[in-house]
Amino acid sequence: ATFIIMKLGSKDYLSAVTQSTFAAFVGMVASFAVLLYFLYKEGLLQKVYETRDKNDSKRLLIDTIKEAIPFIITGSAIQLFQILDQMTFINSMKWFTNYSNEDLVVMFSYFSANPNKITMILISVGVSIGSVGLPLLTENYVKGDLPAASRLVQDSITMLFLFLLTATVGVVMVGEPLYTVFYGKPDGLAMGLFIFAALQSTILGSYMV
Repeated sequence: ATFIIMKLGSKDYLSAVTQSTFAAFVGMVASFAVLLYFLYKEGLLQKVYETRDKNDSKRLLIDTIKEAIPFIITGSAIQLFQILDQMTFINSMKWFTNYSNEDLVVMFSYFSANPNKITMILISVGVSIGSVGLPLLTENYVKGDLPAASRLVQDSITMLFLFLLTATVGVVMVGEPLYTVFYGKPDGLAMGLFIFAALQSTILGSYMV
């Protein structure tokens, strides 16, 4: 929807953001509907209701929150740093350079706003692939089978790097046409920053896993 609005439609940023956000909401609702359907089909939904009263819900909620906090902090770190860049880049550059506000906005889009839309896709897919073994890793750790847990960690990191390195090389090789599809033909500065951001995605993906 965003691509159609920006490239073929009215080019209204507000409409594009509204439609993409609504699409994400629809996807979330559809995911829950599919989950509930298969739980009902497999007869697991009734078991959830039957065992709900046997568990200490308050204690379970507190434990879940405690376990989730580190993942929330590490998972949102990249976005927090991007927000920090957005809030400080233009004002900081005005102190040290004579660039106009319009030039600084363009520079910010070159090094952050434009590349992030593509590199975050690489990072998200890479993290999903690298984290696919987490349930088995947790199971082996609880059982005390540390050699198996160690092998799972190695396999997860290997899968992460296999995807990220391959995808990064591909993005770098087709960087100019890929950038042109989304943002128009780039100049030298925009292309250089885009390639640098693509290479950086391997480091960020490693951090996330």
